[in-house]
Amino acid sequence: LVLAQLDPQGSDDVRRDKAVVSGDGEVIQPDDPEFDGFLRDRVAESFELLSGAGRRIVVIEPVASSPLDGDPLKCLSTGRDPAECAFTAPEEPTPLERIFRGRAETDPAVRTLDLDRMACPDFPRCDAMIGDVIVGSVSKMSWR
Repeated sequence: LVLAQLDPQGSDDVRRDKAVVSGDGEVIQPDDPEFDGFLRDRVAESFELLSGAGRRIVVIEPVASSPLDGDPLKCLSTGRDPAECAFTAPEEPTPLERIFRGRAETDPAVRTLDLDRMACPDFPRCDAMIGDVIVGSVSKMSWR
């Protein structure tokens, strides 16, 4: 199985502001002390459900994302030079990536795939455009 998702929390340097909702409807904010444990428990539950029947799991880690106040698409829409719309991504893994990597270290059926350097060839610098293609934009979608 190949799994991928957006990162609701982001990195320690570039925090997201995306709450998650528990099965009983409780909204848990990223700054809540329970947030990391909640994510860790949900990842463990998901892997237990998905790993049956000898399946192997590959987790595509969330790619580097821009700061909330520095969305490249928003910057480009103002007509600015694409070079001005690049951002520097944190090089440290996000809390969610650390959870995925920890699981991969202890479970031989789980692997992770870090595509930051594919999304940002000059990582940690992430360009807003490569050639004529807009890249590096963060969706402002709600996680609620």
